[in-house]
Amino acid sequence: MALFSISDDLVEVVTPTPFRNDHKEVDLQMWSAAYPHLLNNGQPMLSVGTEIGTTHGHAIDNLFIDGNGCLVVAELKRGKSPRDVTAQVIDYATYIDHLEWVQIEEIWDTRNDDNLGQAYRRLFGYDLNQTSDLKFRLLIVAESFDPSVQDAAAFLLGSGIDLAMMSFNYFQLEENKLLDMKVVLGEVPVQHGPKSPSPPQVIDEARDGYRNWLIRSIRERLPVYARERGIDLMMGSGVKDLTFAPDPWPFTLGEVRFLITGKSKEVGLYFSYLNDREPPGFFERLEEAISSTNSLYDVRRLKLARTATTLSHSIPLPEMGDLNQVDIVIEKAWKMVDLIAPIVVSAFDADNRNSRKENSENQAGLDGDTVD
Repeated sequence: MALFSISDDLVEVVTPTPFRNDHKEVDLQMWSAAYPHLLNNGQPMLSVGTEIGTTHGHAIDNLFIDGNGCLVVAELKRGKSPRDVTAQVIDYATYIDHLEWVQIEEIWDTRNDDNLGQAYRRLFGYDLNQTSDLKFRLLIVAESFDPSVQDAAAFLLGSGIDLAMMSFNYFQLEENKLLDMKVVLGEVPVQHGPKSPSPPQVIDEARDGYRNWLIRSIRERLPVYARERGIDLMMGSGVKDLTFAPDPWPFTLGEVRFLITGKSKEVGLYFSYLNDREPPGFFERLEEAISSTNSLYDVRRLKLARTATTLSHSIPLPEMGDLNQVDIVIEKAWKMVDLIAPIVVSAFDADNRNSRKENSENQAGLDGDTVD
């Protein structure tokens, strides 16, 4: 398909601009979270969250629920898709396939301040059916695809995996920016709701606009705050939340992370990690450290099979435009980092040393059993 610009008597072909020239992958992630219909042929979807950790240390870029009540698991790439992207989505599929609706609600609750069922009804005008088995489909989005990725995806599709691939072109026309989204493999299903749905409720754009300002402001100022202390950051960001950790960090953000999220009446600060990555005695060390903070942090474990949110702290929302109050949020978030990061790093190093010692002893035992 060709795109043309028409002005007066002049007709010109508009050529795509490489998205990576001026944008990061997180930009595509944030746009998709704020406007999910970008990835659904113009049809609405409910954004559940971003950067959702899986069992094996990957993080799902974006998770949605479409109008058919189906989970949509999206992996987004700003340029050409790497060859290992199909392995990533298989990991996502394995993770999602073991979840029930109650666990999807728990993921929702850690990232949103309203009820999942109410949010779905507000958007679509009818109820989310959570009595049937949980169904999902996979979506890979990139500017272009390596032929090996297309072959692997076609194999998965032919094996019964519900998967689609979508490419995009990015155009700049003076002050206007355009995205041309196109399905290149599989299909995006048509959404079928009840025969007589009730009218959708209006989304609170004022609240969402404030939250976008808050997370954007924190995302811009947090790295500056860290650099002033001689520390680099690794960061991941969505529209409603921001994940981060000191860099270097012995984990991916999908495994162990700090999280800042803007809710309706407060800012939530969290520290969370995958249960599979917990060294022996780690939780007890956290509880001991927290006991010195006069109950500043709430310690709890979620009922999710794979994730434990161990620390949370809520503080008042800054007034929109007040960057001094934003800095207060960042200072309180960094106090959590100062408390927890040393424990995380030392526990991880100790666990690694124990693993190396155990492996060495096992190897010594094997060598002793060797018969010449």
